[in-house]
Amino acid sequence: MAAAAAGAAEVVARAGTARRRHLLAGGAVLAAALLAGCDGSSDKAYAIGPTTACLRDHGQPPMAPPNDSHTIRLEWAYLRFHPSIDEAKAFDVSQLNTAFGGYQYHRKRYGNVSLIWATGGRRNLAGPSKDEVKTVERCLKA
Repeated sequence: MAAAAAGAAEVVARAGTARRRHLLAGGAVLAAALLAGCDGSSDKAYAIGPTTACLRDHGQPPMAPPNDSHTIRLEWAYLRFHPSIDEAKAFDVSQLNTAFGGYQYHRKRYGNVSLIWATGGRRNLAGPSKDEVKTVERCLKA
């Protein structure tokens, strides 16, 4: 009976060790996956030239604001091409002047690009349609 109890204790101890190893290995895999997702590796850097051409081809005539080679102006929004993904992440749309005309500015970030549009104001702007946003998303080119 003592031998059986000792054998059972040994099986439980080994099972606990094996389970602990599986938990540790699973935890390591999960931690690696989380770290890989948090480093911005899925973000892309887009270029203004190919994106401009694509927008023109898809009926969204882009305009370049004077003295600003990093921005595309569309009829309903702006695309700001930041020098880096980190600078795009740090961009604060609330710093735009909302006092002029009562407009509220909104932003959606794609890699190094900020899509910026206004709502409200004197002209009661409603913001972009889903189709307009999808066109921009399709036209972002590296």
